[in-house]
Amino acid sequence: MIGTIVVSLSVVFSLLATAVMSYIGMATPIGPWIASTLVLAVGLLLRLMTVGESITQIIALIVSCASIGGILATALGFSLPTLYFLNKTLFLSWLADPNYFILLVAGISFSAGLYGFWIADIYEERLLVQKHLDFPISQLLYRMICAHNQLKKAQEMVFGFIATLFFCVLQDGMLGYHGIIGRSIHLFDTCSFHMLQGLAYIQVPALSVDLFPSFWAIGYVTGRVIVLPLFIGLVSKIFLMDPIQFMGFSYLSTTSYVMAFCAGIICTSALRSLIKTPPIIIRIIIDTYKTVWVRGNTSVDSSVIEKYCLKNLLGILLIVFLFLRSFQFSYWMYGYLMIGTFICTYQVMLIAGRTGLALLGRFATFVMAPALVLFNVGFVQAVLMATFVEITAGVATDIMFGRKLGRLAKVSRPLMRQFQLLGLVIGSVSVGILFWLLISRFELGSAALFAQRAQARALLINVKEFDVLVLGIGFFYGSMLRLLNINTALVLGALLMPVNISLGLIIGGGLSIMSTNKEEWYPFWSGVFASSSMWMVIGALQLI
Repeated sequence: MIGTIVVSLSVVFSLLATAVMSYIGMATPIGPWIASTLVLAVGLLLRLMTVGESITQIIALIVSCASIGGILATALGFSLPTLYFLNKTLFLSWLADPNYFILLVAGISFSAGLYGFWIADIYEERLLVQKHLDFPISQLLYRMICAHNQLKKAQEMVFGFIATLFFCVLQDGMLGYHGIIGRSIHLFDTCSFHMLQGLAYIQVPALSVDLFPSFWAIGYVTGRVIVLPLFIGLVSKIFLMDPIQFMGFSYLSTTSYVMAFCAGIICTSALRSLIKTPPIIIRIIIDTYKTVWVRGNTSVDSSVIEKYCLKNLLGILLIVFLFLRSFQFSYWMYGYLMIGTFICTYQVMLIAGRTGLALLGRFATFVMAPALVLFNVGFVQAVLMATFVEITAGVATDIMFGRKLGRLAKVSRPLMRQFQLLGLVIGSVSVGILFWLLISRFELGSAALFAQRAQARALLINVKEFDVLVLGIGFFYGSMLRLLNINTALVLGALLMPVNISLGLIIGGGLSIMSTNKEEWYPFWSGVFASSSMWMVIGALQLI
């Protein structure tokens, strides 16, 4: 009976995590881990069901299974919409055929996810035992599971979920009821300063504050790290970018100018990644040699590793090859992608094991950017490359978090692997459906689905088409941000995103800074962002 309950809850929460992060991945440039919210929700539900036996192990299994759908959706949300901004007609033609679109998304999710699963398997012993990496998210989750006040925290999360749901109903209405709360508060109209020859030198745009709780919640959970970069981006947008265009590039349209400036900033990150490549490759080759060929006494049976390297890997490579060949990938491109993805995935896992951060976009760019020159790849192939890397690295990292959590909770490794594989299957099957619903209902590039990460990658791919001088100014600006150790991705987000989205994130981050004990409010805000994300999915379901 307990086994049936655990599997059923794993499926339900996998669908929930995939739905929430499908929206978050396309709506914001930030991908918060869904696992902490899952721990509170699963723990509360199990206690209400009076499932007392081995509850720590059961929560660890369900959360490790469900979180894979979340990371899948995040990786796809950051990468796949890039094609929309490169070739809108082609992307919409895919979207017009729901069966094709859903199968395409499921295909890349499952093939890349299986590759990430294999990489995590062969490096598990190396990272968890030999290197003794902490994987901070796993440590946090285990402490949350064992905390004596977990029930109280779960209740706070439920309160945030219900309160937000009620707010959304009052705002948008439901089942014939029309909302009574506006979606935004208008602060002031467009105003101009420092008039030169009758033209506005500095122009402050019209400003509205969106009453959209998910941005506040993500800003709060992310904390102070987003406030300064987003504020710098907003100020730069008004007092730096616009005056420069007025003084020297008025012959360019605003869109062309902004895209070129932002593409220059992105080039600084891409160049930095390429410079760091040689030592990364050498280190990974050494670690791989020690992992696969030099075998000592380990807690994982060496025959398991040998079998997975030889038999299962061949099947995975065949699945990936068949999928990519349908998009005209050459043998050289295929080999390059698999090797590059392997190198980057290991590095992402290593960084995540030390810091808790999964730097998916940076390493996806590292694989994609050289391919644009080496193979002269098309838009579709470039986007699929980046998406494949992000999914593989994301799934592998999430699996390592789950394996670490399993060790802390004393869950058997074979059982953990089975539940994680279930999570990969559920996520791969459902994520295409959810993406089709959301994108069909809410236009990509709009405030609801701004897809800032995808827009940024589209700029990098199109970099050859931009004004060289503006590109250089953006590159210099990005280099200055790097020297000052300011997060260029978040600054770029503020430059590209509508002002109201940036303000929502800044408000949330500001609330976090003002809180004397911000961790106390995490459960409440986790409920808020889960509820507001689910509300968007509910809105998309109105198409059915």
